[in-house]
Amino acid sequence: MNFRMAKFQHMVLEMQTI
Repeated sequence: MNFRMAKFQHMVLEMQTI
Protein backbone atom coordinates (compact mmCIF):
# COMPACT_ATOMS: atom_id res chain seq x y z
CA MET A 1 0.00 0.00 0.00
CA ASN A 2 1.15 3.53 -0.68
CA PHE A 3 1.50 5.94 2.21
CA ARG A 4 -0.09 8.66 0.09
CA MET A 5 -3.15 6.50 -0.56
CA ALA A 6 -3.43 5.65 3.13
CA LYS A 7 -3.24 9.33 4.09
CA PHE A 8 -5.80 10.26 1.46
CA GLN A 9 -8.14 7.49 2.60
CA HIS A 10 -7.74 8.60 6.21
CA MET A 11 -8.67 12.17 5.29
CA VAL A 12 -11.70 10.98 3.34
CA LEU A 13 -12.78 8.79 6.23
CA GLU A 14 -12.53 11.71 8.65
CA MET A 15 -14.55 13.90 6.28
CA GLN A 16 -17.18 11.19 5.93
CA THR A 17 -17.36 10.71 9.70
CA ILE A 18 -18.11 14.39 10.22
